[in-house]
Amino acid sequence: MKTTHRVPLIAMLALAACAAATAQTGQDREQVKRDFEQARRNGELLAPGEAGLQERELYPQRYAAHPASGMTRADVRAEFAAAQRSGRLVGNGDASLTQAELDPSRYGVTTAVASKTRAEVIAELNEARRNGDIFVGEAGPTTLRQSFPRRYSEAPSQHGEPSATVAQPSVAASGTATR
Repeated sequence: MKTTHRVPLIAMLALAACAAATAQTGQDREQVKRDFEQARRNGELLAPGEAGLQERELYPQRYAAHPASGMTRADVRAEFAAAQRSGRLVGNGDASLTQAELDPSRYGVTTAVASKTRAEVIAELNEARRNGDIFVGEAGPTTLRQSFPRRYSEAPSQHGEPSATVAQPSVAASGTATR
């Protein structure tokens, strides 16, 4: 007698939970059906058993292959060959270092390109000196402005005249070096 009452009770609870889930997602029954069919066609449903794998993972021959990206096979091969030549592939071992990091002599030295010209660096240095933004001391990150607040209490000069403490570039203004 008790089992006959439990089955309808369990069915009603399952129906209520399903209705609550539908109300939370905001999808109607037709949308849920379409999503389910799409997942079934793509092999995204979990396969029966305890493995916890999708059907696509268990039976890849049943489903069409999805392209990983918009690149063609030739593009992928060309990118792989370029990475192999430059040593950007991860080397063997647990270190997770690239081949160029493991054996730099094999791949040559990469040249760094300066992002600023010499004149720009000197101008930035002069500005930092005027503002007291140069770090001093070995105890910690202390700037000149923090060490000598009275010296740097005024606003930086807007006139642009160089002072005696400001470094002067050894490169002429037109960009040609003097020899």
